Amino acid sequence: MKAKTPEKNIFSLLMLVSIGCFIIMLVLIFIFFFSSNSNNNYGDRLNGINDIVVSKERLQETENSLSGEKNVQKAKIRLQGKIFHITIFLEDGGSVNDGINAGGKILEKFTDEEKSFYDLSFIITKNDLSSEDKFPILGYKNCESKNISWSYNAQ
Repeated sequence: MKAKTPEKNIFSLLMLVSIGCFIIMLVLIFIFFFSSNSNNNYGDRLNGINDIVVSKERLQETENSLSGEKNVQKAKIRLQGKIFHITIFLEDGGSVNDGINAGGKILEKFTDEEKSFYDLSFIITKNDLSSEDKFPILGYKNCESKNISWSYNAQ
């Protein structure tokens, strides 16, 4: 029997180390991509959402009350996660201030507890976009802030 040469010993050792590293990489990739315990897209960001529930009836009442505001044609409110997406459609004669005032009235419809838990996202638009006003207008109220921050479309 021939004894193994040092080159064959080194080659065998490198091959074993390479195979070991490959197996370790496969295990780590599997753990990283496939071992999530939760199917929740929001992670733990929705903790407490069942404690502060806003009924669909109340959202419908809020939409209806906004429709009665000056120059507001209709309003749509949609809850997604912890964000209320509010779209206010103004009548053709409506101005930026009419939409902003209607957005402020929405804050009165939510309790302090709801305002401190949910974010509110606003879009104010109207059918007649040929006016001098810049539409759409976007607004946002973070759960930690007291006021709505408005950004005007600067085209």
